[in-house]
Amino acid sequence: MVKYTKEGNIRIIELEHVPVSEPLWGEFLFSFDEVMNEVAEDRETSVVVMAAAEGALDLTEVIPLLDYELYPSLTATVSRLPSPLITAAGGNIAGPGLELFLVGDIRVASVDSLFSLPQVSLGFLPQDGGTQRLPRLVGRTKASEMLLTGMSLKDQEALRYGLVHRLYPPETVKDEALKLARNLSIQAPFALKFAKEAITRGLELPLAEALRMEADLYFLLHTTEDRKEGITAFRERRKPRFLGK
Repeated sequence: MVKYTKEGNIRIIELEHVPVSEPLWGEFLFSFDEVMNEVAEDRETSVVVMAAAEGALDLTEVIPLLDYELYPSLTATVSRLPSPLITAAGGNIAGPGLELFLVGDIRVASVDSLFSLPQVSLGFLPQDGGTQRLPRLVGRTKASEMLLTGMSLKDQEALRYGLVHRLYPPETVKDEALKLARNLSIQAPFALKFAKEAITRGLELPLAEALRMEADLYFLLHTTEDRKEGITAFRERRKPRFLGK
């Protein structure tokens, strides 16, 4: 159900279809949480790719099974990842599946994807951040329409509203996500993490406080060996060799 592999400093989590069964979903949630904790604590991680099989994030039927008094949250550990996260999926991306997808710093999907949060129309409420992350991405007006009516957003509309960054043919989504990850993985790991932190935390702060935080992270980056390597490589007109130090 959860496949975890490493490619250099890239961590790859692949999600397969999980049958609609409370015991199996409980097993999946514990396994998934364990993997994500391992990734979060791995200091050699620069980029994380979470790629779901076609339709694997269509979790509408799972909504009644997700009792977080018994099981780990689907998004809690993922949202604390310090490294950039690329989420990749295709087909219907619905309910808790969309909530998980939204945690990605870069989100890619297939050209046939549909996006929805139907919990309210089923008598439930999103409990993995959907009511908070969706309006931050697509705006209050469109988020309210999606959340209150359960309507689906089509692929091109999702791209236009900023719910996804890129759309690809279904058979290439995972490969394109890995290509993006490889492009990111050659950057300085600390610079990537600090940039993510500045964006994520800064949006929750008043502008003056966010600017002070950005300055603090900038000066903290000065203490890393990778920054020195970047300057040296620029002066020597060569590509930098970042080591995450």
